[in-house]
Amino acid sequence: MLTVEEIISITGDHGLDSSQVAGLRASYGANAMTPPAREPLWKQYLAKFDDPIIRILLLAVAVSAVILVIRGGGLLDTIGIVVAVFLATGISFSNEYRSSQGFDVLNAHRDGIAVKMIRDGRPAFIPSREIVVGDVILLEAGDAIPADGWVLSADGLYSDESAFTGETETSAKPEKERLLKGSFITAGKGTMIAAAVGDSAQMGVIAATLGIDHATRTPLEQKLATLAGTISRFGYAMAILICGTLFIRGVFVGEVTGLTIDTANNILHYFMLAVVIVVAAVPEGHPMSVALSLSLAMRKMTKANCLVRRLIACETIGSATTICTDKTGTLTKNQMEVVKSSAGDPVHTISMPATPAE
Repeated sequence: MLTVEEIISITGDHGLDSSQVAGLRASYGANAMTPPAREPLWKQYLAKFDDPIIRILLLAVAVSAVILVIRGGGLLDTIGIVVAVFLATGISFSNEYRSSQGFDVLNAHRDGIAVKMIRDGRPAFIPSREIVVGDVILLEAGDAIPADGWVLSADGLYSDESAFTGETETSAKPEKERLLKGSFITAGKGTMIAAAVGDSAQMGVIAATLGIDHATRTPLEQKLATLAGTISRFGYAMAILICGTLFIRGVFVGEVTGLTIDTANNILHYFMLAVVIVVAAVPEGHPMSVALSLSLAMRKMTKANCLVRRLIACETIGSATTICTDKTGTLTKNQMEVVKSSAGDPVHTISMPATPAE
């Protein structure tokens, strides 16, 4: 962030001309935070197949296809599993895609809010995204500060910086005091000169340091992985048991008699029966039911004005047992109220106060 002296030496303190804007934007950046890098849509969709149950279903599809080629029949089973897989992944992907679009709309609206500033020697309303370093911005009570900067003139100017400090008390902002993007003017009026915009502003620096660890499994993902492991182990154990039992039975009844074509055909038949058991043990409707449940939860949260970017977060927040925070101002209305004092508990009255408690 440039000092107030450095900015004034570069641009002056009377506002910019339109001819200066492009050069300053090229030198110091635009007033928009760089969105986090996103994977292509096809990668986002393929990521939905990285689910333990889905992987077992894909194996079941491959096995069903082999059975279909060797023995014939079973086409409906294969088609049913494929439909279940694509429904589950498609529902999850489409819901998260629509949610991401909603976040993009909100961000675009935030950057399009009009800000009153001095341009070409006269006051003008300019979208927040068009602000550049050196712009002189006019402030009054109720305004959101659109960029980091320095106070040029102040008339009883106070700012609420609780988003950064957590403090409920507003702070006075005399001349040459720093103002931060994302805080609000609560009283007075004045002017400021922009010194840092977009990613260079304090809010942009904080946003760049924040990361989302998608590698850590949520409680639901852990449970689904455990369920998939149990199903696969059970299916494999039953397949081996059935295949072994049929082989021993074949030895006794004369179906397995040596290295003959009939023996090979019978052993293949035993193997195919064991594979059918593995396929039958997989609950192909399970991923679809999970996706539908989470989708309904996402819709309910959307109706409550709460956007959810990842479908799995609907379940994750329900598993929270402890929330840690460093300041009460981050969770409350940011307003302190007396609840007890040496004069006793506060007493609300509609008339003139007559006692210390009132």
